[in-house]
Parts: sequence; C-alpha cells; structure tokens
Amino acid sequence: MSKVAQAPRSDARSYLLTPRQCAAARAWLGWSQASLGRAAGVARKTVSDFEKGRREPNWRTAKEIMLAFERHGLEVGPGLLRHVER
Repeated sequence: MSKVAQAPRSDARSYLLTPRQCAAARAWLGWSQASLGRAAGVARKTVSDFEKGRREPNWRTAKEIMLAFERHGLEVGPGLLRHVER
C-alpha cells in the first residue's frame, strides 16, 4: 500500500478556514474578492460563494486561499487570524 499523503476528507475542510475568517482577512488586507481570487489562483465566484456560505471550497482551494493570505503577512487557521511580522 502506498504511503502518499492524502488531503483530508471533505468533512474536515471547514476547519481550515471559515467564510467569516476569509472575509475578515480580505478586509484587513483591503482586498476585493477578485483580488483574493487572483492572489490564490481561484475564481472570484469561488471566493464569493464561499464567503456567502453557498459552497465550501475543496481542500486544495482552501489551502491556496490561506497561502495567499500568509504570503501577505496574515496567518489564518482554525480559530486564528493574526498579522505576522516578517
């Protein structure tokens, strides 16, 4: 059996990033949904639908959004949103 790491199942996705955290982090950076989409490499509609609770992003998309925030000095995670000095 292969020992390749797998992404968490879909029921574990929501702990990565909540819609409220996403919107708050965007506001902190002064980003529009389109700006976040560009920074994360996802569609603006994906960001909009997630923040409105219409759909939950897949694990990879949630991770790309979190990484976009981290590249701009915000640490986002379960119950966490803070500015990180570099």
